[in-house]
Amino acid sequence: MSRSLSRYLLPVAITLGACFAPTVSVTPLNRPPRPLAPRPVESVQVFMTGAPSGGVDVFMIVAKNGLEGRRMPAIREAAARLGCDAVVIRDAEPDTTVAGRVSRPGELGITTQAESLGHVGAVCVVF
Repeated sequence: MSRSLSRYLLPVAITLGACFAPTVSVTPLNRPPRPLAPRPVESVQVFMTGAPSGGVDVFMIVAKNGLEGRRMPAIREAAARLGCDAVVIRDAEPDTTVAGRVSRPGELGITTQAESLGHVGAVCVVF
């Protein structure tokens, strides 16, 4: 590939990659029971039905938009950066598409489509 072509393709590839990454927001809930430090992503436990007793809900983490398969890993990555021991998944909504047909008497129908990008919401727990 020529240098001039790669100079243009790299920004396009970076921009397209960013379009598929979820947007993650963090909301503080409670004071952590100990000082927090970033940790390896693999060390963050993921619970679907609730964390073991003794933990403190410290942050609400929500991943929206992006590719559906990237939302859960984005939650875990954010939790690791924040120093969470675990996350409890509170809600997960998949992407949805609703199609419909609108018509008035004597007119051709117009097909409409509405898309809703899903999200994953979790609570960061610190023991």
